[in-house]
Amino acid sequence: MSNYYLDKIIYPFEIWHRGQGPKLGIFDQMVPDFESSFRNWKGPNTIKMHDLPKTTPPLSLQGFRGDFNFTRISYKDGNIIRVSPLRKNKKGELDIQFGYTLNENGFDLKLHPGQEVILIISASLSVKTKRPTVLFIQDKTQTWERNGVAISETSWEQYIVTKRIRDGATRIGFGINWRPENENEWLEIKDVRIYVDDDSSPKHFQHSK
Repeated sequence: MSNYYLDKIIYPFEIWHRGQGPKLGIFDQMVPDFESSFRNWKGPNTIKMHDLPKTTPPLSLQGFRGDFNFTRISYKDGNIIRVSPLRKNKKGELDIQFGYTLNENGFDLKLHPGQEVILIISASLSVKTKRPTVLFIQDKTQTWERNGVAISETSWEQYIVTKRIRDGATRIGFGINWRPENENEWLEIKDVRIYVDDDSSPKHFQHSK
C-alpha cells in the first residue's frame, strides 16, 4: 500500500514524497482503525500545552522547547485545533511535537510487527516555514526510525505518511513536529485518520515505558 518514496533527509527527519500508488481518495472509502475530529475536547477553548492530554485524549504532548497554547475552533464536522507559540525558551528556541503514542493516554490501537500503518491529517500553516513541519510515524527497536512528510501549505491540505512496523518495536508514535520561527505563527489541524494494513500474521510487541 505504500505510495511514498524517500526524497531527502533533513536531520532529524526523513522527508517522504508521494509517488505512484494509491491516492487519498481510496482511503475515503475505507473505515479508519482510528479517527478523531477532536469532538471530545473538555475545557476552555484555549489551554496551555501541558493540559493537552486531559483536554482531548488520546492526543498528547511529546516534546517541546518554549511554551505553546492549543485552541479549539469549532466547525461543522468537529473541532479544528490551532497550535500557537506563547514564548520562546531562554535560548530563543521554539519547537513542539505532539500526537499519539501507542499504549499511552488511552491510545490502544491494535498493531503488530510487519503491518503497514497509514496516518492522514488535514493541516494548514499561517506562513510557510524555513524549517520543515513534519507529519510522522516512528517506531523504536534499538534505535528510532521515522517516516515523515512535510506539511508545507498555508491552505488546507490533506497529508499522508506510511510506515511498516519493525520486528521488535517497543514504542510506536504518530504525530507532528513543528518549529516556528516567531510567536505570531500558528499551525491548524483537523480530521485525523489512521489505517492499519492487516496483511501479516499477528506477533506481540515488547512494551516499554
